[in-house]
Amino acid sequence: VATRTAADAQCVWLTRPAASLSRACVLDDFRVRAVAGAAHASPVAQHGYATSWIVREAAASSTVEVSLLHSWLRPMLRAHAVTPGGGVAIPAARSLHASAHQPGTAAIGHLPHAEAALALLRAACFATLGPYPATFHAFRSPQAPLAGGERPLHSGLLGMLRSARQEVPSATISYVSLADEAEDMSRALAMSSEWLRAEPETALDQGSRRVPRLSQLAPSAAGPVQLYFDARGVVSNLHVISQRPLADPLGSGQVELHVHCVGLNFRDVLNVLGAYPGDPGLPGGDFAGEVSRTAPDSAPVGPLAPRAAIYGFASAALASIARTGASLVACRPAAVSSEQACSLPSTWGTAHLVLMRSRGCKQHRLLLHAGAGGVGLATCQYSTWLALQSHTTVGRPYKHRFLRALYPSSSSSSRDAAALSIGASSSLLARRLHLVLNSLSHDFISTSTALLREGGHFAEIGKRGVWSRERSQQASRAGYTVVALDDVLQQCPRWANHMLRLLSRRAAAHVLRGLPILAYDLERHAVAAFRCLQNGAQVGKVVVRVQGGLTESVCLRQHLLSGGTGGLGLVAARWLVEGGASRLVLASRTPALPAAAATSLVSSSGCSVLLASCDVGEPAAVRRLLAGAGVGGMSGMWHTAGVLADGVLHSQSERSLRHVFAPKAHGGAHLCAASAAVPLDSFVLFSSVAALIGGGGQANYGAANGCLDALAASLRRGARAAASVQWGPWSEVGMAAGGAVSTRLQAAGIGLIGVAEGVAAFSAAVRPRTPGVFSVFAVDWRRYLATLPAVPALLSGMAPAAKAGRPIGAAPASSTRGRVGLDGVLAALHQTTGKHVGPDAPLMEAGLDSLGAVELRDQLQAAAGEGFELPSTMIFDYPTARAIAGYLSTAGTEEEPEEFVAKAHGGDISAVQIVHMAAHGPDGAHGLGSAKVWAMGSTGKNSIVPVPMTRWNPDDMTNTVYDTVSDVVIDRQRNAGFLLDSDLFDNAFFSISPSEAAVMEPSQRLALEKSYEALHGTGYSKADLMGSLT
Repeated sequence: VATRTAADAQCVWLTRPAASLSRACVLDDFRVRAVAGAAHASPVAQHGYATSWIVREAAASSTVEVSLLHSWLRPMLRAHAVTPGGGVAIPAARSLHASAHQPGTAAIGHLPHAEAALALLRAACFATLGPYPATFHAFRSPQAPLAGGERPLHSGLLGMLRSARQEVPSATISYVSLADEAEDMSRALAMSSEWLRAEPETALDQGSRRVPRLSQLAPSAAGPVQLYFDARGVVSNLHVISQRPLADPLGSGQVELHVHCVGLNFRDVLNVLGAYPGDPGLPGGDFAGEVSRTAPDSAPVGPLAPRAAIYGFASAALASIARTGASLVACRPAAVSSEQACSLPSTWGTAHLVLMRSRGCKQHRLLLHAGAGGVGLATCQYSTWLALQSHTTVGRPYKHRFLRALYPSSSSSSRDAAALSIGASSSLLARRLHLVLNSLSHDFISTSTALLREGGHFAEIGKRGVWSRERSQQASRAGYTVVALDDVLQQCPRWANHMLRLLSRRAAAHVLRGLPILAYDLERHAVAAFRCLQNGAQVGKVVVRVQGGLTESVCLRQHLLSGGTGGLGLVAARWLVEGGASRLVLASRTPALPAAAATSLVSSSGCSVLLASCDVGEPAAVRRLLAGAGVGGMSGMWHTAGVLADGVLHSQSERSLRHVFAPKAHGGAHLCAASAAVPLDSFVLFSSVAALIGGGGQANYGAANGCLDALAASLRRGARAAASVQWGPWSEVGMAAGGAVSTRLQAAGIGLIGVAEGVAAFSAAVRPRTPGVFSVFAVDWRRYLATLPAVPALLSGMAPAAKAGRPIGAAPASSTRGRVGLDGVLAALHQTTGKHVGPDAPLMEAGLDSLGAVELRDQLQAAAGEGFELPSTMIFDYPTARAIAGYLSTAGTEEEPEEFVAKAHGGDISAVQIVHMAAHGPDGAHGLGSAKVWAMGSTGKNSIVPVPMTRWNPDDMTNTVYDTVSDVVIDRQRNAGFLLDSDLFDNAFFSISPSEAAVMEPSQRLALEKSYEALHGTGYSKADLMGSLT
């Protein structure tokens, strides 16, 4: 029973099940609020990721034994190799490769390094003698700053190494980024083997070690964002979420705007803390931004063209997109920045309103509380225009110094009302005040009232401890006014528009000075901004910068799309046409545009489409293309071209590298070089997730896409618009659409990107605050990481907390060998191929290709543990699942594997809770909850019945064995307890063939059914129990 005790409080008392309402328990002082709906998340926010390099310190340990080393720092390596004793020599280096390529050459320098690294990888990972050797790579990180204008020549190697790790997980393949200093090479060679195994990718940066970590993309990269809180009470409840689209049409006289900055007021802090009277809505009022669109009847207040810079008042302005009345905004003068403009409306509006109502004159005495705040500084400046004698109160010593240096006025403490009384009385010299502008509470109100002269004016702008009119009349004969600017804005918006335009004219004439501001970023420091204002630590105004602005202008003018007639190129072209592009140049080696695609591009739009034949892998062809298309009028370039040449690592060659590098890495570099003199609004490179997490058989493809990632990062450092999107597989278009590839990816936990989700990422790619390199792919991290031998350090942030310290699904480090039977092989085969394969079916005929063979071997290696190494040719030597299971059961049996022994619980068990149970008893006593079985056991019910005719004929059996058994045994054969429906079994649900189910023991079938029934009743699913001992 619930009874309401206040506006938002309830008292709940519990009763016994009996009819009487006697109280068994009373729970008092409940606070009720509306249940918040699910936060809106755009596709990019769900599937977008970015890599950051964080600092991590390492403990001192032994150095690594380097077997093979590849680096472009040839002079340093030679110096270290010949240094006798004093330097860091290279121990046990059987082979040393040093590239002769020097920085600053053409972009074609990607390929020699990739070819050399590929040869080194093949030699290291497929050595025929001894164990796999450690492989040490020293390259420059693509995310590290490049000195001297160098090109990111070695970036593709990182993508190659990530793919190689997936194919040969037993080899130690490391990547270390070095600076130009020789001591960095010394530190790299002194790294321990433990460090390189735990962190295979490291960047040495000014004495610190940085390692890559994958994290979720920031909400602003996915689109508009807003500040939100689920409940009031504490500032820490604030968080940034993706903003839902404003689907409602614009109301009469409304303006939709893109917010750039928001000036915080103290009412926003009270709003978040729940101390503001009424329901003020979401925080944020003073803003500066741009016009997005206006209602037809908003013209009377002035010209508000799209993208016009404005400032003013809005509700819930701490968001990328907001709406407000056209009367509450005005054009922002060019002399004032966005940060300064958003600090003006409430501060100067309040000062203007108070001094207008009080009718202050020259030499009138003013007491101004919180003089270092926004309203206080605006009123101080206003009072100098009116020649008022101001006395201010501030709290901290540096605020006193600031005010005394800025304005010739006396100041007192705002921490102690008694100190205020003494200081103000001494400053007034036995005179009294004409005007008080109060924002404090408690004793400061009565002290300020006592200092006020008869006929004076007391203006209250605070929200706490406000006196009633009756009390103010009893306390003094001065006028008492509660100034609420938000009420004035609702009652007289025309006055607000006049005041804003007056501020604009004064700012344009340099009469009005902007206030001191303390700026914070919405996504990273929103809570810090509110805490700063809550603690009163700022001087002037706290401003919050809002990201996620306009992207529509990026789509305008002319765009070039390499690979434009392909699947992804046409998707990007349609998005550009819908965004207002005037001309598209679709370039490809064989420009053939389907009729349906051509119709969709040119229909209902004024966009012209030009098809061009061009091989972007040839620099001369790119220059001819841009000269003919008019590079000067180009607004954006979209590099979508690319080819695949997948193959396992030992079959990769220089030819396959050149085949993939030409359209992908070289094509992007050629487009960048040919457009270097053009200020592009967007330069989007279509990379692949293979450069991020690797891919079996895609070492060449990962290396080529890694070059695009480094190119985009290098252009960003040069203040040029560029972004590289590491795409996952698409469901309808792209190289992985359809076929066995997509089926295998989905079985491994990597989902497919829909067209709608991919199009949403285009907007993120052209936003300036989006990282230069980010990835978009749908993945079930639990399923995907379970397919890997261990959780890579790069993906450690994506792993479940309980599994972060060891491989998912693997045993603890003490175990050396896992058992993999036929069922385990079939499960891994199903996860690889995406379909059920019989135990005796040839794997190659069942659809397993060479890349799938590598993936299947890696899964079985992870399940088998570290007891022995599976050969790379295992799939070909044992062509069926049963043959593989037989090999796994006999291989490496020199030592008997340790069997699992359940540990007994120590101590007495006082209580056991049964969550759910399932049983099958005689006489039909079965079902969910097993209530009948429980009742039968507790009551001793007789469940023995005569033998039904569906089982056997007792007379036939009696005639057969009459001479060999006694009469007592014959009587027992006519009665028994039977489990009904035990012959009914859903073999397809348990993936058991009909022939196997026919020969199974009935007890085994019943155990399967009832075990699943019991676990399902407790809330467990197959995915929850995967990899456990249950």
